[in-house]
Amino acid sequence: MPGTFLLTTYLFVSDVCAPIGRMIARSRVQSGKEDPDRVNERFGIASQDRPKGQVIWLHAASVGESLSILALIKELRELYPEATILLTTGTVSSARVLNAYLEEKIIHQYNPYDVGPWVRKFLVHWQPTVAILVESELWPSLMTETRKASIPLLLINGRFSSKSIKFWQKYSGTAHTLLNKIDYITVQTQKTLNELVNLGYSQSQIEVIDTLKQSAAPLPYSQSDLRTIQSLLKDKIVWIAASTHLGEDELILEVFRSLLQKFPQLFLVIVPRHPERGVSVLERVIQFGFKAKLRSQSNLPSQDETIFVSDTLGELGIWYRLGQFAFIGGSLVSVGGHNPYEPALLGCPIIHGPHTFNFVGAYQRLMANKGSLLVEDTDQLEKAIEVVIAESCQEKLRTNAQKIVQADENSVQRTVAIIKQFMS
Repeated sequence: MPGTFLLTTYLFVSDVCAPIGRMIARSRVQSGKEDPDRVNERFGIASQDRPKGQVIWLHAASVGESLSILALIKELRELYPEATILLTTGTVSSARVLNAYLEEKIIHQYNPYDVGPWVRKFLVHWQPTVAILVESELWPSLMTETRKASIPLLLINGRFSSKSIKFWQKYSGTAHTLLNKIDYITVQTQKTLNELVNLGYSQSQIEVIDTLKQSAAPLPYSQSDLRTIQSLLKDKIVWIAASTHLGEDELILEVFRSLLQKFPQLFLVIVPRHPERGVSVLERVIQFGFKAKLRSQSNLPSQDETIFVSDTLGELGIWYRLGQFAFIGGSLVSVGGHNPYEPALLGCPIIHGPHTFNFVGAYQRLMANKGSLLVEDTDQLEKAIEVVIAESCQEKLRTNAQKIVQADENSVQRTVAIIKQFMS
């Protein structure tokens, strides 16, 4: 179907579906997915006045995308000290985490739902100098209204799943129409660049820049909590299973049960990618015959236990600083893996599975330079952990990974240079 027809249909429905949007918002408030005190922001109603001067608007989906642009925000603030940074996200969890980073001339708002009148209301109030979307946040009404308002629109750190690309290829006319509302795009891989060009985006307006996540600051942490937990686990070999997904916990627990016979001092910290899975992860741990506690219940690890479930946001900075090594989840199941730069920056040796397509370039460089260990299954995971513990190769993995991160730190500067071209 012609791209203009599908897009026009979407925009028409978007313009008239405000009542449905309000019903959805009420349901989300009841389920804890929206902040009841700020839900009006989802309808384009600002909770703060627009400051004078330029407003640089960055929109990121949630926690990971938001944290990835903190270094970029810092550079923009230094370059444009009189401008205000407007950072929008779509999740309650992102607002909680970002609260620690908000300072003068940085404003957080929830982005409006992709309903035409609400997007227009948002743009009329904030009047951004430039609009910057992060990773894969392509919202048709938002993009269309931003274009109509003659606001430069950029997409940075772009990445798209194979599923998304297949969808856009199926509706290539729509993809072409929508993508060409964007003035400039940076993507994380040459493969993504080729895919977007094949969908009709101009090759002169797109370039490859390595992920901004490699330039992010080290994850924050509570010094007092770190000292307390270090004291509790001082005699333990601490394994961090970070950002695990459904179907992975069982595999990790099987390996842990086997390893515990050889290394009785081994202690496992499971950090589920989605904290709301904490209770179900705990139940699985108990089914395996272990005792454990949930961090969300204000608990601390205990010497009487061998497993701890950290089902809270914003504490990976503690665990990566504490662990002797980390397995990065989403990689033994086909999720695509998670950010390896976070543990690398903090000197935590990395083990991961084969499914790392979300950060393919990063993992390829880590493996090529012996900065991480790839495992294909649970047998290899068990052997890799034995090697890390018994052969004391932790320092080599740590050093090699940190070298890769340090070599890849120009992404922010290159991105800032592009944004500068669109600041009037």
